[in-house]
Amino acid sequence: MAMNEESLTLLQRTLSAESATWTAGRNSLFVLTDEELKLRLGVTIPPGALSVEEREKQSVLNLQQHAAPRGDVLTAIDWRNIGGRDFVGFPKDQGSCGSCVAFSVAATLDARIRLIRNLANNDPNSILLTDLSEAQLFYCGNASNSACSLGWYPDDAFAFCESNGLAPEYSYPYTSGNQPCGVSPNWTYLVTKLKKTGKYFDVNQMKGWLSSQGPLTCLFTVYSDFYYYAAGIYRRSSGSVQEGSHSLSVIGFNDLLQAWLCKNSWGTQWGEDGFCWIGYGQCGIDAEMWAPDSFDTIFPQEGTVCLIESTMVGLVMEGPGGDTNPGAIVNSAPALNPLISFQLWVFTSDGHIVNLESGLVLSIAGGSTQPGAAVELATQVVPSVWYQVWTMSADGHIGIAGMDLVLDITGGSWDPGTPIQTWTRNFPNSINQTWKLSYIFGLPASAPATAPKP
Repeated sequence: MAMNEESLTLLQRTLSAESATWTAGRNSLFVLTDEELKLRLGVTIPPGALSVEEREKQSVLNLQQHAAPRGDVLTAIDWRNIGGRDFVGFPKDQGSCGSCVAFSVAATLDARIRLIRNLANNDPNSILLTDLSEAQLFYCGNASNSACSLGWYPDDAFAFCESNGLAPEYSYPYTSGNQPCGVSPNWTYLVTKLKKTGKYFDVNQMKGWLSSQGPLTCLFTVYSDFYYYAAGIYRRSSGSVQEGSHSLSVIGFNDLLQAWLCKNSWGTQWGEDGFCWIGYGQCGIDAEMWAPDSFDTIFPQEGTVCLIESTMVGLVMEGPGGDTNPGAIVNSAPALNPLISFQLWVFTSDGHIVNLESGLVLSIAGGSTQPGAAVELATQVVPSVWYQVWTMSADGHIGIAGMDLVLDITGGSWDPGTPIQTWTRNFPNSINQTWKLSYIFGLPASAPATAPKP
């Protein structure tokens, strides 16, 4: 039923009478209609999967495991704060569209990747990893003209991440509402592909994964009182009505509180800044959970982060450059330590240079064997013609594929966006035309992070 002041007052009285562990209040969902509230959910349970009733019954049975925890499992973890580092990020808003499965799965994958790379959201170099596209997962993976009203299921979402893979969020930003698949044409060069998915039915296994590997995806039966959640440990109140099934990313737990910590997809104006605590055994939350076990590829691939620096004056060029290995991160900006997003580029498997944040491809058109001949710098989504494919030469210059032309860049500035001068010549040997790759830092090896004990 739609939220209103009368229902809120009645619920608050009920919670007070029951000495509840959570509080109810007005939030961003308060103005929504019945239909819009229903679309905030989005789990469709397929044949053969646990029903709502079976999930809730199993979750209650699992309370016995909570009462007898394994000695080798941590008693609490919160991936938002591991020594001050946040591997989770802020909650997003699915809008009035039943895309919760895509959001919970993407959130779980995003956190797992950051842990594998050991690169938190609040680390100085956090932009080197970008979130995956919830829109691609839902509108391309679900592939239904009525996806928002039909919803989805985690098995199918994880299977799509294995068989198809996902592009960065910038490749296909999310907007709420039924729509055809709209991923950018060059997304396959930017793909992150899941290799294996795990599923856990044992509570200690869930906690073991959460303690060392990262978040999980779960299903949860939403009752009408949950819409009003403001803070505390949610446990269903008496008289609340079942609304449907929802998917969340479980980002931690606490045995002292007897609760799971979850990241929702209803925006930051709901709950505890978009997060919530849900009691053990409540509403089927711990009947089963899904884990992104391992990956085939993670974009961008591991590699050295570089910039190109003049051997003459130490100025840093603004333009493309870096490692010739496909997927390796490059950095080409006029600063000693340029870590802001628009200055980060990667080489893709087809030899192009793609911006890490916007997805634009840096193309270089024109060129001449005559020193000083002008070249043109431009961006486009699908650069496929031969004269836009350049490679790094042995001496650190950028040469055009199939020819001896070399792109030289002179000038430079400490101020981002300052124009530079470019030309081509066969043998760039004057001192102001010689640039070198300078090492900044590298991404760590692909080894899962181990959470320190709280």
